[in-house]
Amino acid sequence: MAFASTFRLGALVALILCSLVVLGLSAHLTSESEEAFHLIDAFEGLGIATAAITIATVPLMVGVELTRKGAFTSMVVVELTWLGILWVLWLATASGADTIQFFNLAFPLGCDRLHQVAEIELPRSAADELTAACRETQAVAAFGFLGWIILMFYWVFLLIVSITAASHGNSQVWFSSVHDMNAYDSKEASMSQTHNMGTMQSHHTQQV
Repeated sequence: MAFASTFRLGALVALILCSLVVLGLSAHLTSESEEAFHLIDAFEGLGIATAAITIATVPLMVGVELTRKGAFTSMVVVELTWLGILWVLWLATASGADTIQFFNLAFPLGCDRLHQVAEIELPRSAADELTAACRETQAVAAFGFLGWIILMFYWVFLLIVSITAASHGNSQVWFSSVHDMNAYDSKEASMSQTHNMGTMQSHHTQQV
């Protein structure tokens, strides 16, 4: 089960990278909205909050797991609970950006069509800024869904692995870390191998 630790590290690092992108794009969109309209769209604030919370907590989870064994933040039950909350936040962020009526309903053909229409009604610089905002909104939605997918796959994977470990006798799996699950599997495999060798030797002795 060493794959579990590797998969965990890869998934969480990828999630951190998505968070950095969403944080930067959402912050820029917020700045543009305040300057142009003196207001902030809800999805922009949610994008900043979701990315900031992820950046503040997920690297801590990774670092604690690597440097301090047995910490409560590394417990499977804590990880499943917290990542489940982040899962909902990332889905809300992606859905909010993806359902901006101004871009998706008024301009169903996308940002290129928006630029063509804007050039007719607005100065070139304003049309370019509006198109850039459209593309940044699409990027927030794309990376938001990517972060949600990463969390979904890892959350489901961790739940299945934990249930499997519990069904094989590891009753403390929910209060152990992924690293401890690896150690348990190694110990279990060693005991199984020893048992099999003992059975084979006993069978051989009986035959003699």
